[in-house]
Parts: sequence; C-alpha cells; structure tokens
Amino acid sequence: MAAMDSRGRLTDRSIPRRLGWTPDSELDIVEHEGLMLIRQSGLERLINRNGYLYLPSRIRRAAGITSGERVLLAPT
Repeated sequence: MAAMDSRGRLTDRSIPRRLGWTPDSELDIVEHEGLMLIRQSGLERLINRNGYLYLPSRIRRAAGITSGERVLLAPT
C-alpha cells in the first residue's frame, strides 16, 4: 500500500524499483475490470527522477483517487 501525495506521486518506491522501472521507462496505464494496470511498453514516462511513480490527473480522476488515499500496488 502506498499513499498518494498532492502531486500524484505514490510514496512507496519499492515496487517500481523491483520491477526495474526508471525515469527512462516507457509505461502505459489502462483500466481493466475496475483496476488500473501499469505496464511497460507504453509511451509515458511515469517514474520521476527520484524514483516515484506518478499517476497523471486524468487517471486519478477516472479512478476517484485523491491526495492522501492509499493505493494497493501489486507487481505481477
């Protein structure tokens, strides 16, 4: 579980790090059966220079996620 800050960053950097995602990783976010799936092979750079995963505002709005809420991160 990771909290999201007011800028859309998820505070737990361990999952992106374990997956080998870096600021240069090209990722994609898709909705699937009520879940937001983040996968490598997209066109967006969602990891900032400090290693935090960033959720764009369009994704936060679609998922109803607000600042301070906790989000479950589960690598597959």
